[in-house]
Amino acid sequence: MVLLRSIFDMFCIMECCSNHWIKNDVKELDLRLKSQLIGQPLAYDLILRSIKSHTSNLNPSKSLVLSLHGGTGTGKNFVAKHIVESLYREGYKSKYVRLYVVSRDFMHHDPAHISQYKFSFDAC
Repeated sequence: MVLLRSIFDMFCIMECCSNHWIKNDVKELDLRLKSQLIGQPLAYDLILRSIKSHTSNLNPSKSLVLSLHGGTGTGKNFVAKHIVESLYREGYKSKYVRLYVVSRDFMHHDPAHISQYKFSFDAC
């Protein structure tokens, strides 16, 4: 099985679900967060534990979804950037990464958009 996967990885020129494209480098993430995430020990511990647990499962039944909440300037995008750059070779350009920013992607103050949002999520 391992040999078959290695052969598949060799022919995967475009981004695909292989170790070449999806690094899952939790050690790199740990180092990045330890050295650059200041004053957020709960976020550091919870995020790292969740990602370690998910990446150690070779056949997870579901995708890992992280929803980061907090006011402006609390480091949500900062943490997301480090996660993406540690786990995916292509970073935010990876076809496996989705970043939603409320102020950009969900103009929720306009009721006309609500049905559009519902339709978008139903299509996922």
